[in-house]
Amino acid sequence: MFQVSHGDDQFVVNLNLSTCSCRLWELTGLPCIHVCLAITYMKRDVADYVDDCYTVPVYIATYQHALQPLNGRKMWPEAIGTPIQPPPFRPMPGRPKKKRKRGPEEERQSSTKLKRFGLQMTCQKCLQIGHNKRSCNNEAVPIPPKTTYGSK
Repeated sequence: MFQVSHGDDQFVVNLNLSTCSCRLWELTGLPCIHVCLAITYMKRDVADYVDDCYTVPVYIATYQHALQPLNGRKMWPEAIGTPIQPPPFRPMPGRPKKKRKRGPEEERQSSTKLKRFGLQMTCQKCLQIGHNKRSCNNEAVPIPPKTTYGSK
């Protein structure tokens, strides 16, 4: 048994029972950092303490019957009985969408909406660029009267 300090915490590691008080080793089957410290202190190999479910022979034995190769669709046997149909269409509650959903292979249309990118706002209160009247914290500047040409 080992007592491993990690920061302010202490963990009890038992290599014979394959337990650690953090419980990560029991849950995953992989040695946690506390167990690895105890194993390296004993000058042993950490790979010897990994659960058998992570070994290559067990992995191969697990998946050897899982996926068998199949023939193409033309060679599948015909199903007997009525063909399977999709469920009937039921309109969803709420207002229908105006635009249809485009497929991933369809090209996106270029939007004709104007963007505000590149425009600079001018405050009507202080006449500075970069913000508007609503978010202005500056003093108001007197606005000069507009001169009209051609009127008397």
